Amino acid sequence: MILLCCFALACPVLAENSITQMQTAVNITAQGDCQATISAVLHLDGTGSDISLLLPEGAKDVTVNGVELKPKANMVSLNDTYVGQTGDFSLNVRYLVAHTVHAQNDVLMLQAPMLPGFPYPIEAMNFTVTLPGPVSTQPAFTSGYHPDSVESDLSYTVNGATISGTITEPLRDHETMNLTMEVSEELFPQKYQLPSTVTFDWIGFGVCVALALLYWALTMAGPPVHRIRQTVPPAGLSAGELGNRLVRAPADLTMMVLTWAQLGYLIIQMDGEQVILYKKMDMGNERSAFESHWYRILFRRRTRENTGALRYAQLCKKVAASSPSGRELYRKSTGNPWLLRALAVLGAVFCGLGIGDQLTAHPIWRLVWMAIFAVLSGLGAWHIQAGAYSLHLRKQAHTWLALLATGIFIGLGLLGRQPVFAL
Repeated sequence: MILLCCFALACPVLAENSITQMQTAVNITAQGDCQATISAVLHLDGTGSDISLLLPEGAKDVTVNGVELKPKANMVSLNDTYVGQTGDFSLNVRYLVAHTVHAQNDVLMLQAPMLPGFPYPIEAMNFTVTLPGPVSTQPAFTSGYHPDSVESDLSYTVNGATISGTITEPLRDHETMNLTMEVSEELFPQKYQLPSTVTFDWIGFGVCVALALLYWALTMAGPPVHRIRQTVPPAGLSAGELGNRLVRAPADLTMMVLTWAQLGYLIIQMDGEQVILYKKMDMGNERSAFESHWYRILFRRRTRENTGALRYAQLCKKVAASSPSGRELYRKSTGNPWLLRALAVLGAVFCGLGIGDQLTAHPIWRLVWMAIFAVLSGLGAWHIQAGAYSLHLRKQAHTWLALLATGIFIGLGLLGRQPVFAL
């Protein structure tokens, strides 16, 4: 009997499934992303039928032993590799959880998942958590079995930007662990996303854009423009008015005279070096009111006009100064372009509010930034619109200013992590 007892004591006892050793390294980036790397020794006795790993919510870029896997309901199956095996095996897991820094009660809080749910107890574990800068506040550790605190089962030290620790008591199967601590904006400058239950900026932006499109479709949209080749101006429009209609240039009396001569209203003759205009007939309501008005003034109480005279030069200036502009160029039934622009600018103001809302967690500074970016976005949108319709008006200053405003708008949107608003 004594020999049998000695033999039993000398023989190794077959341990149950467990994780005998684990090393966890967590790196928190300045953008608030949590990159976890876990190396473990898995002891198996061949009895496990389902070996799955429960990953944190939102985990992505998951690799197990160097192989990228796609989680299903935050679960990754390890059955193909480990089920039915006996002995000690290495297990290496990597995953990324984005945006682990959030604003809570006007302060920034880091909530980093350090440990996924392993199917077996963990006998020994060392961990390190590295932040972008020195740790200045007290970290707190919680787990799935101990949601209030698990610090009685571990010990840790803080050295600069690194938190190092080890567990003093084994962890149970399917245990998880999270690090929670208050952090400063110096560590995570403008790189977090504020949780918001009321997306007023998106709602306002969407409503303004929808109203602008609806207003344009109902009151301002016209049929597609057809390309027509012709050598004379459109009916009821002189050559001198084409520039005004196309690029809002001043009307040209000399070009109007050429059109009238082509239509037979007057004759152009040379008298030495002078160009003389002779009236042939009156102009009625078959031409536009603008043409008829200036035709009557050109030949007021006379049938002959010298184009080299001072009177003709002054008349050219008056015609250019009285060119139709703005509302006169639109049909009375059409919509108001200023209202359309106002709706677009208001949508940009909501974009600015959304950008400013993302820049700080401090309530006062948040309101300040929101007001500043709302004004800047509205002004930028106005100049962008001006540049858009100035392309065919040949106003280079407006076009360059619009391009500058567009670049600033996109940069601010990316700074506030709102690329959709920027676009």
